[in-house]
Amino acid sequence: MKKLKSKIKLYLSLVSIVAMAVIFVFSSSAHAKLMINLKDVGGGGATPVTIIDNLAGDLDAREGYILSNGAFGNFSIMVNIGMTKPIIGSASVPRMDLNEVSLTSSGAGSVEITMSEDGFGPTPGLTGFVSGIGGTSGGTVNYDVFYDDGVIQQIADMGPFGPGAFSGTEHYSGIPGNNPYSLILVATVTHTAAGQLTTFDGDVNMTPEPGTIFLLGLGLLGLGIISKRKLEIKD
Repeated sequence: MKKLKSKIKLYLSLVSIVAMAVIFVFSSSAHAKLMINLKDVGGGGATPVTIIDNLAGDLDAREGYILSNGAFGNFSIMVNIGMTKPIIGSASVPRMDLNEVSLTSSGAGSVEITMSEDGFGPTPGLTGFVSGIGGTSGGTVNYDVFYDDGVIQQIADMGPFGPGAFSGTEHYSGIPGNNPYSLILVATVTHTAAGQLTTFDGDVNMTPEPGTIFLLGLGLLGLGIISKRKLEIKD
């Protein structure tokens, strides 16, 4: 009987260890997924929506690429392209694009669109980030970018833009203190009436290492000299 009890205890311990391992692996892989979250911040009462890469709501099967559209509160939203690694960039070359986003409204309201991805780093040569947004709006648009290495740090704060055409770029000189880290893009769109339209593209990329820019400049200069010599020889 004692041996049987010991075997049962050992079996239960192994089951617990395996279960914890499965939960850890699943949680890690799910956390590493590209996600787009929609949140009603205009008092419309719409239930928040989360679209995870290759799960419900994503109309594109490629990893690192979200295609989605539908109604959300007083908005009809189409996210034609939300993409990151491995489609563009990589863990060591951080890049995220929230492109061809289109919103039309059936009434006044505000919606927050958040795109996030983790698993970035280590990033050799990283000296900072450059964030940009451009588009047109019948209302207003705010654009914020963050990285999260255990402590969330804002690296871009732009807007409000609109009404009308707009664009903006911000540079951030700094790097995450820990690896891996996450990047988070947040666009907040506000419409004051039905029939308003907003379209925009937003992104965040690493700032190239100064040495890399210098070498690229030398390379272009060398090509220019070679081309000039070829022209002189022909003459």
